[in-house]
Order: sequence, then C-alpha cells, then structure tokens
Amino acid sequence: MKIAFVMKSELAYQRLSNELGKDEAKHLKSLDDVKEAIQYSKPDIVVLDKEVSFFEDAEKLLLRFNVHIVEFDKEFAPVIEQIKTQSVFFSDEEEEYEKYIPDHVKYMEQLKKKVEKPTEQKIIYREKIVEKEIERISFTSIPPKLIVIGSLWAGAGSTTISVNLARAIASRGLQVSLVEYPTQKPYLFDYLDIHNKEDEERGKIYFDHAQLIKSDGHFTRDRNWNEKGISWYVNDSRFPPVKNFSFDELLKLIYSISTPIKIIDISTKWNDPTIRDLLHQADEIFICVEPDPIKVDWLAQISINGQKTDFQRIENRIIDYLTEMENINGVSFQYITTKVNDSIDMKEWHEDFIFKESLVLLDNIPYEDHLRCVWKSTFLYDNPYYKEMFEYAFKPIFKRVLPLEFHLLEQDKQQKKSIKNIFANLIKKGEG
Repeated sequence: MKIAFVMKSELAYQRLSNELGKDEAKHLKSLDDVKEAIQYSKPDIVVLDKEVSFFEDAEKLLLRFNVHIVEFDKEFAPVIEQIKTQSVFFSDEEEEYEKYIPDHVKYMEQLKKKVEKPTEQKIIYREKIVEKEIERISFTSIPPKLIVIGSLWAGAGSTTISVNLARAIASRGLQVSLVEYPTQKPYLFDYLDIHNKEDEERGKIYFDHAQLIKSDGHFTRDRNWNEKGISWYVNDSRFPPVKNFSFDELLKLIYSISTPIKIIDISTKWNDPTIRDLLHQADEIFICVEPDPIKVDWLAQISINGQKTDFQRIENRIIDYLTEMENINGVSFQYITTKVNDSIDMKEWHEDFIFKESLVLLDNIPYEDHLRCVWKSTFLYDNPYYKEMFEYAFKPIFKRVLPLEFHLLEQDKQQKKSIKNIFANLIKKGEG
C-alpha cells in the first residue's frame, strides 16, 4: 500500500508517517508534487491536510485520477484509524487482502454473473455449514417519468445535463430514453458518431422517428438506437431538419417510446407552442442557467419611468410564463445552475438574480474536457472524476424521479456493505 502526505506542517508529516510505519512515504509540498506523484509513484492513499493553500485544487486532481483521499483536520487519531481500515483494500500482501474481501476484479466478475433468481450459498461459520437463500430483488417497472430539460440561453448546459443524467440513470440498470426536440438543430447524432457506427455494424440502421412520424404518421417501436443503456431519439443530421412538430405528433413520439423514463432536451425552445403544451404533461421541468450576471440580467423586466413596457426580453417572458404556470396550475420548475466556481456568491445568486434556490449545483467543467468527449464520442460521466461529480450533483434529481432503491449505484451499495462487514470483523476480533 503506497501512502503519500500533503501536509502543511513538517512535524505533522513526521508524526503520521512514524505512527503508520511509513517513513518512506512521500511528503508532497506543492500542487506540482501532487501531479508528479500521480503520474510516477501512483499512491493508493493520499493524506490531504485541509490547511494547505491548494487543498481544493489537490482534492479535485486526486478525485479525477481516482486516488483515495483521507482528510487531515488537526486530529491525528481519525486519520490513522481511516488508513488502517482502508489498508484492507490496498494491501500488497494477497493473504492479508483475502481475509476481508475477494480480489477486486474477481469480485466485479461475480457481480456480473449473478442471476435474477434466488440462489443457494454455503457459508462456513464456526465450522458449521449453513444453507442460506440469497434473494436479489429485480424491479420490472418503476413509475413513469417525463423530464423536460432546457436552457434559458445557448451554452448553459441543457445537453450536458440531459446526456449525463440519462447515463447516470442507465448505470442503475433502468430503462431510459433521451429525445432531442425534433425542430432543433441536430447535435447528438454526430456526437454519437452514428453514421460511422452504421457502417461498422452491418445491419444496424438509425431511424429518425420524428421524420417517420412527420412523413407517414407511423412510429416503429423495434427500431430504436440503443447505446450505453440509453435509447436515443435524436435528429438525423443527414436530412433537412423538421420545420415544425405539432403537439399531437410530439405526444405520438413520446408515448410510443417504451422506456419508463423519458428525458427531452428542448434547448432554448421554451416559447414553441408545442413545448408550452408539453410542459403541462411533464413530471419534472429543469432549467439550466449559468451564473453570468450579464446574461441573467436578461430575466429582469424592462421598465420606463417605473412602468413595465410591452416589450420584454425572451428570457423574461419564459420565466414569467413558467412562474404563472407554477402558481396557477401547480406545475413547478427547478433551476440547475451549471459552471459553479468559488468566485460566485451563491447566496446572492439565488436571492438577487434568479429568486429561487437551485435544485442542482454543478461545478464548472473545463471546456477542453467537453471537447475531448466530443472528439472521442464519449461521455463525461464515464470518467471516474466526473462520474463522482455528477453522482453528487444529481442526488436531488434522483430523489425526485427514482425509487429509493436506485439512489445509489450497485457498486456503491456493495462497497458500503463490504466496509460494514470489515468493521464487523474488526469488532468481532477485538471482542475475541
């Protein structure tokens, strides 16, 4: 097990390394040292002092590369206890590791091979063989949800949120569809590189269902494009875009999709009459905004001598409509604030700019990371660092749209169970 220390005090570093018997462990004194350690020495655990000036940057970097962090906050005992507990997972000695949990790779393979029916398992306990029936619950249906996601202006993140939310839901083994509103400019078709995948996988053809409904009124259920556990209904960029799509046509598209969870990315199409009708059918409405005080000022009313004028900006009209719909019809909307960073006073943002608490706060994602995904047709969620970020940010959404059993990923449930078992074993040994 490799341990590195990022400590403000040299004395604190010496004490911890001595008590843990890790005299050879590196003391990383700068962010560059952390980057170098990740690249070359590859520590399993890093003790990160909350007092160092670059704490947040170091934490983000370590999480990004899936390095386990133990925070040091002036107390030595909790750090030592955490490391001793976590050492079970990182032990270099196979014998010591096997005492507590099986090899990680074998463990994951066992999870994949589990079937959806009760199985029998032999458990050896105090030299007695006990037959135990293990049951795994399989959910065949969950309450259907229609989720509408859009932005008040271009670039605020509706597509990023839609794609990664769908990916997070699919990772839980749930059926989910992502619909790109038919009249908006095609984006996801090329993002997914579907035209090349058609050539690579002979016999696999993408059908633009909006085009089919528009041309002959028919929807073909068994011709959906499934990738990464998501059924994609996106606009085919090889054809002229649909100029208009009626509410009846949209309902035919949405309710012909068999997945219980449907996410519709409407971009900035809030004033489209079809979308306005759709909002009354939605279970959840999410508006993506970025904390740019200039752009958010577009939400303000235009007044002359204190009198509201007939002309109002489009963003202001959208919020007025949604607020009225919320007050009269009880159809609520929630803000998702993207591109959050330390320079923003979030209290002022909520109280003085959008006048409503954000349901989700998503940290700023460097643009180069977005581009890297676009070039490779991959998803931010599939990067361990961003997966953790999205899982944390989306918790309020999971609570609103998913049953309690699906709030955590399967591996997170298994990890919690493993840690619980480890503590139980440690307590049992202490009592013996």
